[in-house]
Amino acid sequence: MRSWIAGTILLVALATGASSLELTGGVKIGAGGSLVYGGWVDGLRDELYGLGAGVVEDQAYFSWRLGGWIEFPLLDRLSVRLEPCLAMVGGALLASDGYDLLAGVWAVELELPVLAVTRLALPTGSIVLGAGPLIAVAVPVLQTWNNGVVWYEDRLAWVLAGFGVAGGVGYELPVGPGTIVLDLRVLAPLLSTAAPSIDGTLNAASLELSAGWDFRPRGTR
Repeated sequence: MRSWIAGTILLVALATGASSLELTGGVKIGAGGSLVYGGWVDGLRDELYGLGAGVVEDQAYFSWRLGGWIEFPLLDRLSVRLEPCLAMVGGALLASDGYDLLAGVWAVELELPVLAVTRLALPTGSIVLGAGPLIAVAVPVLQTWNNGVVWYEDRLAWVLAGFGVAGGVGYELPVGPGTIVLDLRVLAPLLSTAAPSIDGTLNAASLELSAGWDFRPRGTR
């Protein structure tokens, strides 16, 4: 966990140290799907098998993100991008064949990917590649149970903090006073800690397609 925090601090420090260079930013909205995994999920899976389920399958949840980014150029083809956003993520386990239950977990969380970004110029627009550490904080985390007759929801944790990696590819097309941006992102927490504590780690990885608007005018790349 310390290595993720140290890496994030280093990238932010490099970015803020580039104050003499042009600062740019934009806004975006995206949607996709997410799955939960980790020690807590493995324990839940074993519990469902113990209750008589013959099959336990992972179920993806719809996820969305709303946020933006601030980008600090460092070198001619290297920038640091902070992408704060609000997101809904989650996932479920579906038990069947002897014991029927849909056990889900979901949360609305604040996310901060800190990406090292480079661009590959095309005849029209450019390809954008980025990767770096991810910090996510969910308040609270909710658990749902549905056996087809009874549905209920309860709080699993007040706070869940996750640390992991984020990356993806995008396309930028300058239009008028700004730039249209299309991104495909993968966000995958690898470590987590909860308050109150839970038995094992709980992470939600997601795949997102987003559209945004970069306020950087044509010709400033």
